[in-house]
Amino acid sequence: MRVLHAVTQQERFIASGTYQHHRDGALLSGQEQFSVHQQADGGLFIRIDDDWREVYHTSQLIEALTDPTGAVVFSRVVAQLQRGTTVKRETYDFYPDKVYIGLTGEGGARQDHEQALPLGYVPLFGKTSLLGWALAAWPDSGTAQAFRGYRDDLRHAPVRPVIRAQTDPRPSPYGEALGWVLSHDDDLQQAWVLPSQLVAFRHHHDLTIHLTNYAHRPDGQAGGRA
Repeated sequence: MRVLHAVTQQERFIASGTYQHHRDGALLSGQEQFSVHQQADGGLFIRIDDDWREVYHTSQLIEALTDPTGAVVFSRVVAQLQRGTTVKRETYDFYPDKVYIGLTGEGGARQDHEQALPLGYVPLFGKTSLLGWALAAWPDSGTAQAFRGYRDDLRHAPVRPVIRAQTDPRPSPYGEALGWVLSHDDDLQQAWVLPSQLVAFRHHHDLTIHLTNYAHRPDGQAGGRA
């Protein structure tokens, strides 16, 4: 598994695994690997290697830090995006009412943006490894103002309402997983989440995603909002 920053001696292992992707029953060559470690302050350091180089010549290395105070879900998210020889980086520093976004392009020039966010927003990134923490932070009303990441066009608003509804639980090789449905207009996905906040199964568009190679501490808990 490739990482942006190596695990330090101050971190405690919590969990690791791989998400395999299927389309029409066929296993795809790309995969999403992750590891979760607890830091000294109680926050979690989530590392992701989303490797699709054999299929689309793209890959992403991502780091997400949960907020030990609970003021926000993630205090910081860093994503390094590679397509062929082009490398870009996005950074997100979250606060209760805003996010600072840093964008670094191929030439190394950096752009900084400040995006106002409504109180109680939920960061909803596309990676399966991060989805469980977003679902755990959902408001009881069932509708969250979801921040979907930076958009450099006007086709999609950076924040939009997404509805969460509960569905039947589902057994997995790692224990029973709670079922959730997320919907916004014509975008619908389902996810079944373990008590560790890690997703066991996910259906999104034409993809079915399964957790494999799952390893965890004996207590099996990766933490909630941390």
